[in-house]
This record gives sequence, structure tokens and C-alpha cells, in this order.
Amino acid sequence: HCHGLFSLLIAHIGGISNSRIIFTPQGSDLLVLPDKNFLVRKFLSFKLAKISFITADSNLLLKKALALSPKLKESKLKIIQNGIPLDDIDRLIRDRGNKKNRTIDICWIRGLSEVYQFEYFLELLKRISKLYSSEINVHIISAYGEKTIPIELKKYKNININLLPRLNSIDFLKTLLNSKVVISIPKSDSSPRSVYEAINLGCSIFVTKLECLEWVPSGLKSNFLYSTNNLRKDSLNLINLIDNFKSRDFDISFKELFPDFYNALDYKKIANTYLRLFEKIQNG
Repeated sequence: HCHGLFSLLIAHIGGISNSRIIFTPQGSDLLVLPDKNFLVRKFLSFKLAKISFITADSNLLLKKALALSPKLKESKLKIIQNGIPLDDIDRLIRDRGNKKNRTIDICWIRGLSEVYQFEYFLELLKRISKLYSSEINVHIISAYGEKTIPIELKKYKNININLLPRLNSIDFLKTLLNSKVVISIPKSDSSPRSVYEAINLGCSIFVTKLECLEWVPSGLKSNFLYSTNNLRKDSLNLINLIDNFKSRDFDISFKELFPDFYNALDYKKIANTYLRLFEKIQNG
């Protein structure tokens, strides 16, 4: 099982039979690198059609695989979502009990690089500070361990910034459970586990409108707002999400209402899906 382009290249150099390979690319492996590097594009156009299966968490990735390698058979393409710790989420919700108050107004859950549009997020905070008179508590979870608050963040009046280090899974989930609005606005299409976790934990979601989210049931999107890349409009929308946030009624079982969504995120079911692919390879 080759996760990422580097491991696929190592398997190729190591002479592993193509019929034994399942490839699960990262978003950049297909959506970014081939357009930047001719050798990567050439390698993928040759290799993708030969390996047994390509699994991905979004249709866009599989469509790009087909575009890169026209001889690739669609029967080799499989959608398998990134799982989330449903048992841990259920336990945290039970432990929380009837506590309704959430002290974090906005939680940034992705990286600080350009692909995640962190600079645009900073512009949103700057605009919100001018439009909103009340204090807003913002937590930024630094995926790569950054612990220093950027100087520009300290200039925004009414915005209280708390930059968190890289968190373990439980502390990450606890932060989401204490957040009203979760922001995820990357440029690239990649199935966001953290957004799925935030949905389960009753957060309002402010996201880029990407194809990877189209499979989320419409009944779970009532708290969704999509980024427009219009600073004023997005700032007002975020303020509206904060002001009108309503804590989810956890007595209603979303698992029962949307079983396909939850089954697709269950680690055990995902493992069994991969196991069936491995068995197909083993049996020829």
C-alpha cells in the first residue's frame, strides 16, 4: 500500500510488481506536482495505468488520475474516505453532558501556509475587528507546531488570539467541542478529517466549496457557510455565524439519521474496505 508519491516511487525503484500495488495519493501528488514538474507527470502517466488500485478521498483526485493517465481503467478507482475517531467523539460528547456554553468563537484548524489561505484568514480577522464591537476569541491550532503569534495578529482590536501548538487527537477534539465556528478554506481539494470531526461535534462550518464535501448529506450542512473570497461578505458571514450559533442537540442521533455518512468515516469499516482490495490482489 503506497501512501503518497514518494512511496510509489520507492516501490517502483524497488521492483515491486505493479499488480501488488494500491496507491493512495496525497492531494498535492496529483493536483499540484504533475502541473509543476514534467518528470512527475511523465512518471504518473506511465505508472497509474499499471498498478492494481488507486484509492482517494475525493472524486476530483480520481478524475485527475484519469486525466494524467488516459489508459487507466475506471474500475481501478475507489473512493475511500479518511476516517475519524467516532468512539472518542461519542465519549467526549457524553462527558460534556448538558453543558451548552462554548468559549471559542472561531477556531482555525488547518496549516499556516499559502495553500490553506492563512493570509486571507488574517485579512478576515482584520476586517472583523473593524465591523464588530464585541470581543471575539480566536484559537489557531498550528498543525506544524508553530508557537509564536504573528505580530500582525496582535494589532487587531477586539480579537483575542490563542495560538495552540500541535495537539494530540483528544485535545484537538476537545478544542473543537468548545468552538462555535470552525474555519477550513484551503485552495486544494482534500477530504478534511477535521471538518468531519467538527460536524460531529456540532460546530458551525466556514469552508471553501470543494468537490470533496459534496458527499456530506444536505441535512448536515445547515450550519455550513462557504467562502466567497469577498472580504466584506465573508467577514459579515462569519460574524453572523458567531452571533446566531446554536448548540447542537446531541440527544438526536445523527448516526441513525445519516448512516452512510457515518459508516464511511468508521475506522473498522475503512480497514475492511482496504482488506477486500488486498484480498483481490492476493487472489490475482
